[in-house]
Amino acid sequence: LGTIRKDAAAVLGIPETCKVLTPAVDFVAAVTGMGAVKPGECGDRTGTSEGINICSPVPLEDPGLMCYRHPANPKYYNISGLISTSGAAYAWVGDLFGISYIDMKQCIKASAPAQAIFLPYLQGERAPIFNPNARAVLSGLNLTSDKNSVVRTVAEGICLAVRDVIEVIEHKTETRIEAIRVSGGMSVDPVFNQLKADVTGKTVLVPKNSQVAELSGLAAIALKASGIDPVIEIAETFSPNPSLRAVYDRQFEEYRSLQRKTSL
Repeated sequence: LGTIRKDAAAVLGIPETCKVLTPAVDFVAAVTGMGAVKPGECGDRTGTSEGINICSPVPLEDPGLMCYRHPANPKYYNISGLISTSGAAYAWVGDLFGISYIDMKQCIKASAPAQAIFLPYLQGERAPIFNPNARAVLSGLNLTSDKNSVVRTVAEGICLAVRDVIEVIEHKTETRIEAIRVSGGMSVDPVFNQLKADVTGKTVLVPKNSQVAELSGLAAIALKASGIDPVIEIAETFSPNPSLRAVYDRQFEEYRSLQRKTSL
């Protein structure tokens, strides 16, 4: 925006030549802090809800998604899809059984994959169906279903919702996503990161300082304004298990079939 005013410089004890930069809103800063700034790169901002942001060379008009110029590189577009209840759905099932976050991770590891289907529409859904009247569905339970399988099914449902948004954007923009860069509270959970990789079929990348991607993004903006190209370091990588690909492809087909039947 310019440099600091003379009187402010005197009060703060910093040089008048100090640059004044405009900051970004949280999700824009997070996208930058995750390093999802080139075509085909995906940033997944986890939390109570979840924001999928994909850098695309082409714009996309879709009622369930948002599209605008990419904040880090205006020649591209940022296509965003918001999942209303992701972390909130995970907390909901934990509260339902009265178990801790650590116990929930053990439930996931103790249960076999794809035993049932969960649509995480506990508060309607935004992307990709944009239906405030959509309701959550837990389908496929039987007498052998237990706490472990239900917790895992809910966790898989959240990951299937992420896959749903990504595949819609991939299909409509003809942009291939190879990896998902995660940030926010869920990004530090290795069990959930591996599950997300397996369900989506995408490599999950955890940037350094992923819980504060917004601050990393603001630092990157400041570096760029100072003539320094920022580097976003990747701390962990989770690759999808190829032996589970067919399992989760079938589960995703069932997820979308159930979505069509219940989200009208």
